[in-house]
Amino acid sequence: MEAIYGLNTQHDTYKFIYMCKQNKLLITGGSDFHDFNISSHLNIGDISLDSRNIENLLKYIENR
Repeated sequence: MEAIYGLNTQHDTYKFIYMCKQNKLLITGGSDFHDFNISSHLNIGDISLDSRNIENLLKYIENR
């Protein structure tokens, strides 16, 4: 689930992370980047995952 998103409120982010943990879902994030000239979304690299969530995602991919 894309729980970490630049336009989320802090409350929304916490709520989505909690939902992921309760339902054993991977926590992902994104900026919704489409083009450098679109100001309604963030740029590439503006959102990042912590090392624990990156490791969880890579382990999931590796075991598929």
